[in-house]
Amino acid sequence: MIRKHSLHTVIVMLLILIFTISIAMVLVNGSLGYKKIAENSQKSFDDRTSLSYINAKVRYMDKEENLIFADNTDGLSTLHIVEQIDGVSYSTWIYLHEGSIKELFAETDSPPEMEYGFEIAKAESLSFQQVSSNLILVSCSIDGKNTAEAYLYLRSA
Repeated sequence: MIRKHSLHTVIVMLLILIFTISIAMVLVNGSLGYKKIAENSQKSFDDRTSLSYINAKVRYMDKEENLIFADNTDGLSTLHIVEQIDGVSYSTWIYLHEGSIKELFAETDSPPEMEYGFEIAKAESLSFQQVSSNLILVSCSIDGKNTAEAYLYLRSA
C-alpha cells in the first residue's frame, strides 16, 4: 500500500514538473517574440517619424516665395530650403551627419557648418532625389536594412 502511494506521488510530481517546464518554455518563447515585435515596431516608428518630420517641414515651407530643392554637394545629400526673412536670405538644410538626421538654419551666404545642426533622429541613411521640378523622393533607413521612402510634391514649384 505504501509503494502504491509513492508511485502515484512520483507520477504526480513528474506531471507537475513537465507542466512547469512547459509553462516556462511558453513564457520564454512569448517574451522573445514580444521583444522582436517591439523592436520592429520601434524601427518602423522611427522611419515614419523621420519622414513625417521632413514632410511636415516641407509642407510648412512650401510657399511661392521659398525655394525647396534636393541638393547633392560634396557627397552630402541634403534637402535645401531657401526663404526670405526681412530681406535677408536664410537656408534650412536637412541632412544626415554622423548617424543622425539633422536640421541646420543659417544665412544662405554663410557656408553651412553641418556639425552644428539640430538632431532630429538617428538614422543609417538619408537621401533626397529631385525627381522633377516639383517632386522630391526622400529615402530613409534607421537600421540599414529596411528603407522607407516618401515622395514630396511641391505645390509652389
